[in-house]
Amino acid sequence: MDVKNPILQKATQAIEAKVPPELRNTYQRIILAGEKVMYSPQTHQMMLKQMKSNPNPAEAAGEGIAKLFAILLKESKGTLNMKAAIPAMTVLLCEALGFMEEAGMVQVTDQLLADATREMGSAVLQVMGITPDKLRTMMAQRGGQQGAPAQPGGIVAAAQGA
Repeated sequence: MDVKNPILQKATQAIEAKVPPELRNTYQRIILAGEKVMYSPQTHQMMLKQMKSNPNPAEAAGEGIAKLFAILLKESKGTLNMKAAIPAMTVLLCEALGFMEEAGMVQVTDQLLADATREMGSAVLQVMGITPDKLRTMMAQRGGQQGAPAQPGGIVAAAQGA
């Protein structure tokens, strides 16, 4: 991955710095698998169409990476490690935004990156079957449990019913 935009470089470095050493190999494998799908002849045109079909570049990029996430989740037969997948998807989002900028489709700003990240997060939750109502319910339940130990798998696993 060769992101040239300094905003995207800084974001990628910050994300990578937070990946725990025990997940680094899995994280890197997810990125490689994601890049393979993003740039394969079979899916590259689909990704370009996704980026061009939506006039909102944050939505286009965020939803495109969520679709990529769905493909990787399906190919992993549901075994994708979420603690490695979420930062990997965010780095792939930076790569997609960098590609869009180099193609002259967008000018990457901090706001565009924030909006695209929010769109990706929302779309990934939908891919996982977590509706906004379900998420609000989980957040409200967790809010009443201040100081309680975190559930294994975190709020996402809890919202999925795990």
